[in-house]
Amino acid sequence: MKRRLAWLRRGTWARVTVLALVSAALVWGSWRLEAIFVAERAAATAEIEARREALAEYARKSLAEALEERLRDAGRESERALSDPLVPAGDLYVRDLDGQLLPRTWRVPPDDATPARALHESLLGRRLVPAEPDSPWSERLELYYRTVGALLARDRGAVERAVREVLAHRARFVLPVRQDAPFVLALLAELERHAEPAPSLVALLLRDGLTAGTTLALEGLERALLRRRDRLSAPDFAFLAEKLVEIARRNGVPCDDFAARAAEGPAPLLPLPATLAETTLLERARWIATPTAEGGVRGVRVDVTALLSEIASHMRTLGLVGSDATVGFRHGPRAVDEEPPEGPTALRELAVGVDAPSFGLALVAAEERFDLKTALVVTVGILAFGVVGLTLLLQRRRQRFLALKSEFVASVSHELRTPLASIQLMAETLERRLDGVPAARDYPSRIVRDVEGLSRLVENILSWQRLERGFAPRLAEVRLAELVERVRPGVERAAPRRLELTTEGCDDVVLRADADLVELVLANLAKNACQYCEREPIELALWARPLPAPAHGWLLSFSDNGVGLEPGDEERVFEDFYRGKRRPPGGRGSGLGLAICRKVMEAHGGRIAVARTGPEGTTFELVFPLDSPLPAHPRRRRRAAGAPKP
Repeated sequence: MKRRLAWLRRGTWARVTVLALVSAALVWGSWRLEAIFVAERAAATAEIEARREALAEYARKSLAEALEERLRDAGRESERALSDPLVPAGDLYVRDLDGQLLPRTWRVPPDDATPARALHESLLGRRLVPAEPDSPWSERLELYYRTVGALLARDRGAVERAVREVLAHRARFVLPVRQDAPFVLALLAELERHAEPAPSLVALLLRDGLTAGTTLALEGLERALLRRRDRLSAPDFAFLAEKLVEIARRNGVPCDDFAARAAEGPAPLLPLPATLAETTLLERARWIATPTAEGGVRGVRVDVTALLSEIASHMRTLGLVGSDATVGFRHGPRAVDEEPPEGPTALRELAVGVDAPSFGLALVAAEERFDLKTALVVTVGILAFGVVGLTLLLQRRRQRFLALKSEFVASVSHELRTPLASIQLMAETLERRLDGVPAARDYPSRIVRDVEGLSRLVENILSWQRLERGFAPRLAEVRLAELVERVRPGVERAAPRRLELTTEGCDDVVLRADADLVELVLANLAKNACQYCEREPIELALWARPLPAPAHGWLLSFSDNGVGLEPGDEERVFEDFYRGKRRPPGGRGSGLGLAICRKVMEAHGGRIAVARTGPEGTTFELVFPLDSPLPAHPRRRRRAAGAPKP
């Protein structure tokens, strides 16, 4: 046997060396394969990101071109708005060295006085209006009264001459708007009241004005009011604008644009930077501005979101992106949304991104392929190492099995040889010397005890073998007190010293169990306690109580006053062939008693465990459930180990 074990050890080292080399080869191959998969994933990700970046650059250039075109168009619109106050300028921005010109920032005088309205009402009421002698205003008033007199006299020629003189005087003298505007509106009201003025005359006075060659000789009242509205109080401007619109609409003169400009409030000063070095998006991309050669700034309001939507639609038309793609501002490596940047952003630095679920799906697909390949490598590695580990484990178990087998055979041989030799010796002595020898009176009891020990050993071996093969218990109602009385005689005979076995609460306990197997458990516990006890008397105690709710069953506690267990042996004592370390001198056993006890309890659906242990003794707890497993089919039943044959 020793030579065989040595040969096995030498073969094991050879196998371990081969397995180590195979494992190293597997590790190297898996590492190389994983490196290839990592490179493939990086290439796929780089390709997706390159496509995303190319589309983003296309979108950025398209947006920059659209914004620059809008800025060029705004330059022409700004020139018109600066020369004509009727042109809307709310979306235009012009600033020179003197300040903001567009949007128009006229200022309303803080007072609410209405001198223009009072003048208009005085003229229509033909009340005396004060004026300095020989001043242009006194001349203008004289022309007004002359025109009104001609109208009252119904002298058409005098009216025409008076109107021409008025036009010439207005072209020669530019009076303050608070005088000129009420004068013109009152004159037109008198013309409408006493005559039918020509539409061309009304259009000339209110809108078109009069040009001499390429020079504007007389400005229309609509533009004059808008240019000089900051010289009128708010009530005066509103009154004059209302009267102008009424007269214009009665005479078919366009005035909607004037009414719209008159309804506009003063535009605030836009908080744009004092200086700009290049074309820049401002105010969260609501404005785009560029510096001018004269040191000013020119800009226009833009709707970048709408421009991005148009670019996205154009890219879909060209087939560059799918219908689910979005074009927006990029705020990170991949974060794309319609929220523009907060601060000023130079047009050349504008970050535009393109996002689509297809990009994410492609990245996810690349990751999934990588994960699948990695999982395959890991699985193959695990299987390979599992095979290696299983081989080592099987080899180790084989060695352990051979060692246990050798130890078991030696132990059983010793255990069988000792009682047989004792029986033989005592039997020969009885045969030769029993007659007349008082010292040999206990030989028969010793023979019986050793024979019973031998029988218990054989019984345990057979029981362990049958339980290992899946023996099914035969369940029936069993009274615990009866089982204790059946076990007591054999335990008392096997005890090396005086024995005291006490019970508590066992009289009314009825178990649903296999009587022979439970008797075997009690006998093994009791005889094991007797063998591992050095005190006299040997004290054994068995008490029972019902399990607390919600469990249903019985809890049995078996205590002794033996030597106890070593720390860490509480679970090992239930292993096959394990013998406790605290064995008294001369202690014998196969190491199967407690292993059989656990197998029997598990077969009944219960359990056994060490509750307490120490130098004062050990306590085992056994749990018997009321709902024990049903017995096996009658054809497959096996007799309990140690049960008497019928």
